[in-house]
Amino acid sequence: MKIEIAQVKDVPMVMDLIKQRCEWFQKEKIDQWEDDYLAIFDIQYFEEQASKKQVYLVTQEEKVCGAFVLKQEEEEYWKDKEKKKALYVYHLVTKVGYAGIGKQILEQIEELAREKQITYIRLDCMQNNKKLNAYYEQYGFKCCGEGKEEEYAYRLWEKKVGDEKMDTGNQNKQEKIKNWYKQT
Repeated sequence: MKIEIAQVKDVPMVMDLIKQRCEWFQKEKIDQWEDDYLAIFDIQYFEEQASKKQVYLVTQEEKVCGAFVLKQEEEEYWKDKEKKKALYVYHLVTKVGYAGIGKQILEQIEELAREKQITYIRLDCMQNNKKLNAYYEQYGFKCCGEGKEEEYAYRLWEKKVGDEKMDTGNQNKQEKIKNWYKQT
């Protein structure tokens, strides 16, 4: 798996992934990324994030299998919470059929936070998505609150980044992670 900062020209690939995942959510009757998601977070939104070098593209064997937005500041959902040195993960999407990629992405974000001496990883998801909420809790995130912005009822999740090193397997994987850090 390889993670790179996306260019503005890569945004259509990100949008395709999100569209595919939205269709899958609807088919599976999963309460996440509702009908207006693509209207709110349209191509212009992602182009703007890409121009700020906040969109990341995930590939495996030269095929795009995931994407996410990563920020070091957040004012919208976390405005009422204590300010902490954190990485904020948004729009984490994986290609349908690539089981386990989401966990690998979160592990590499955690390694990036550790490398940059950032203490927390923060994210949000829909309150009603029991499976995704349980997934984040299982991965070590703690629920920090809930809120509502218009029709979006969300739950806030935070994970403290420990000092322990993740078992990354082999040296080749270590080098890939280090190269990603240099770009970020």
